[in-house]
Order: sequence, then structure tokens, then C-alpha cells
Amino acid sequence: MLCRPSQHSPRPRFPRSSVSFALAALAGLGACSARGDQSGSTEQAVVYGEDDRQDVFAFSDQDWAAQAANFAAVMIDNGSIDSTDPNNIGLPPDTLTDFGVCADERFADQLSAGLCSGTLIAPDLILTAGHCINDGSCGGLSFVFDYYMTDENTLQTITSDDVYACADVVVNLVDDSDYSVVRLDRPVVGRTPAVINQNAAALPANRALVINGYPTGLPLKIDDGANVRDARTATLDFFVANLDTFGGNSGSGVFDDVTKQLVGILVRGETDYVNDPENDCARVNVCPNDGCRGEDSTYAFRAIEALCATGEPAEGLCACGDGTCDADGGETTATCPTDCGSACGDGTCNGDESPNNCTEDCGTCGNGTCDGTDTQDNCCSDCGCAGEGDVCQENICIPDPGPGDTCELPVEIVLAPTQTITGETTTAQNNFEGSCVGGDANDRVYSLTLTSAASLDAVVGGFDTGMYLC
Repeated sequence: MLCRPSQHSPRPRFPRSSVSFALAALAGLGACSARGDQSGSTEQAVVYGEDDRQDVFAFSDQDWAAQAANFAAVMIDNGSIDSTDPNNIGLPPDTLTDFGVCADERFADQLSAGLCSGTLIAPDLILTAGHCINDGSCGGLSFVFDYYMTDENTLQTITSDDVYACADVVVNLVDDSDYSVVRLDRPVVGRTPAVINQNAAALPANRALVINGYPTGLPLKIDDGANVRDARTATLDFFVANLDTFGGNSGSGVFDDVTKQLVGILVRGETDYVNDPENDCARVNVCPNDGCRGEDSTYAFRAIEALCATGEPAEGLCACGDGTCDADGGETTATCPTDCGSACGDGTCNGDESPNNCTEDCGTCGNGTCDGTDTQDNCCSDCGCAGEGDVCQENICIPDPGPGDTCELPVEIVLAPTQTITGETTTAQNNFEGSCVGGDANDRVYSLTLTSAASLDAVVGGFDTGMYLC
């Protein structure tokens, strides 16, 4: 049984019996393909050439290491954080070897507690990947600072001042550009946010990069051995580089190694671990520096553009939010409700306006009543769906593309020596909660019947997938 969410989970084992189990994209993240289509097949990470990851204490540039430790934060499920002693926050003791990574791999004996990575960009804002967190999962997740090693054997002490709960997901996109900006439950104490390059311009070809994050949930690692391979100048949605990154690096800040400005958010890449059948464990996948597909990072300015368009307060990042309604600068009740307030009738549904109090700007869809111009065709969230078994997705009724919503009606797996099963959870329900996986995500149920005593090895792949018995 897999007892920790991981982007690529090594070899959970099941007892010799008939079993039903649920697969859930953890933390309400959904599942993303290599281009963010929520198909459940994204695989992220690999080592290119030499493994350039270093612990904070071992990194050659200690000035940068101190900055990285200052503004990098790891995303952790609230249920995995032990706050009994506020001066010494506890995290799960599991290491990579507990999850099937070969014992002689680098960092195999270190803790593996993180889900995703993030970077402090304002006193109460974290920048991370869009597939890491959304409105549904926010309440069950926190961002933790000071999760790094001070020497080979010692984890930095984490206190309650280093733990911040997700209060709100201000912007979220899961697409070729993949980003989220998260508002924390309170401003961060004693930390300086990273400096962001907000210029809407492509990175220079072969530009040197440095990334700070939490590969496979490990304590903070810094890698300065990568370069831009494809800046995607025509689209400026993401760039491709040979970063040494893993599941858990999703959301990591990618910095220009020359200017030390935040330029990207790590979101996608190659398979990180491959099976070593001789030793029955997982090994780091290794590619040439110019080989494999490369690792994708969203341009950071895209997320800041989306953040500023909301009019939400964002200290040091947006003119909107500075407390002054600057009419000469184009700020109005429609473009900047934070500074200018909101006005029903200005043509924009913003501020405190909703279908409940301003149908003139917001329409009626979403007020909980099938009224106005609402129909099952354009507002199934209010009017429902006519077809039996149909689900409402983005206010359109579609047939549920994936069965297996309950343990009583699972997807039956036909017994075979080796097989790969794919699925998605975007239209599934959130029905279950594993004892060690959490319950903030949609899930699908599968059933496999063994006709005789046998040993079953199951490997779950895709984004942050958990497997448990139901």
C-alpha cells in the first residue's frame, strides 16, 4: 500500500486476495498530461548529464543558498505536520528508501515529506505550479519554510513561524502555461520575497539557470547546472531546459543565473525514476545534457500578469493594490476594484459582485436557481443535467467519461501478467480518504480479483497519484 503521495510512486504492494483500491490525484490537483490536459499521465523529471543537485549547506555559492532557503517553501499536507511542539514542528519520518528508491541512490536516506515546491513573491503570496493546488485543495495544504539540511545528517529546526496555511488560490491555470498564486493565512515573518523578472521577453538561448526546490519531497536542493534549450519565443508560454528535477519540484522557482531574478516555474518533464529489476528498486533516470524531452518551466511573468489583472493586493508586484485609484493609469472599478471599489453596472463582475447581488454584470448562472437565461445547456450548475449519468463540467453536461465512482461499482481490471491502466479524475467524485493519502481529491475505484494466491506489484505513475484499499 502506498502511504505517501508522490509524483511517481515506487512499487506499492498488495496482499494476496481480491482487492479494490482507489487512485486519487492528491490534494485536489487533478492529473495533467505533458501539456496539461488532465489525462493523468504527466511524468516530470530526470537527471541530465551529471546530477547537479546540492543541499543548502553544500552549495558553492553560500550567499545564494541563504537566499534560496529564505524564500523557497515546500507544500505539505496539513495532516502530515505535527505541531505539538511549536518550536520543533514534526514531519513524517519516511525516506526515499521507504518508497522503493534504491538505497545507494543520492539522498535516499533523507526525509521525503513534500508534495510540491513554491517561492515567496510577496509577504503573503506564494508562486507555484497550477496543477499543485486549486480552490478545492487549498484548505488541506500548508507551505513550510526552512525545510533543508544544515549538514549531512541534520534537518534545520522548523517552528510554527515557518508554517503558513493556504488561505486562498488567487489565480490558477493548468495549461501550457501552468501556474498558481496562493495567498497565505498571514504575512510571512522575517523573509524577503524573490525578485521576479516581469518582462514579457524570451530568455536568451543557452542561458544558465539555477533552480531551488524539493525533488521527490526531499529537503531543499539547489541545481545550477542547467541551460535554456528552447525559449519558445513565438508563444512565450514556457521554456525548455535540462534541469535536474523530480516529482516534488513542480512549482520550483527557476532563476536566471546571471541576474538571479525569478524567470520560471517548473511544471513538466521526463520520467524521473526507472525500475531496477535486479535489485527490485527504483533508480534515477539519466539523460544526456542535450537528450530526452527536457523540463518545461512556465514563464513567471505570465502568472504575475494574471495576478495583477485580478486587482487583488500584491505588495511590490502590481500598481493595482497600492491603495490609490489611479484614473490616469487606467484604474477603474472594472480594472482595479481593490483600489477603486466595485460598481454594479460597470460591465465587469468583480469585487463583491456575484450572480446573487449583481445580475447586470454577473448574469444569473451561479446563484443556485435555474432562472433568467439559465438552461441545462448553458448553466447545468444551476439547472442540472437531463441525461442519466451525465456530469456538469464547466456548465456543460457531458457523459461521465470514467466509471468507478464507488466501491460497489468499480472498474474491473482483467487479470494479466503485465498491463498499464490509464484514467482521469476530472469528472469523478471525491468519495474516499485513505488513512495515509488524504481526502482532498477526486478518485476512481478499480477492482482486481486473484483466482489463486499470488504476489502483486503495482506502480502508480502520473501526477501525485495515491493508491489505497477501500
